Amino acid sequence: MSSSRARPRREAVSGAAATGRDELVSQSLQSAEHCLGVQDFGTAYAHYLLVLSLAPELKDKNGSTQVLFPQFFAS
Repeated sequence: MSSSRARPRREAVSGAAATGRDELVSQSLQSAEHCLGVQDFGTAYAHYLLVLSLAPELKDKNGSTQVLFPQFFAS
């Protein structure tokens, strides 16, 4: 059974919380790149989703993430 209530959005983030979030985003991006390099695609994708969850502003105006991780979209 799913809940019809939307999650409340966080208002302003404190300086320490923003710094911690930015550090986690940075580490997750690095981990994703490493995982892609060793062809651990599932773990790379998990890091990629974490980054997008923590920093949705990294998507472009059309909602695309190709700029962030072009490796996932290469043919």
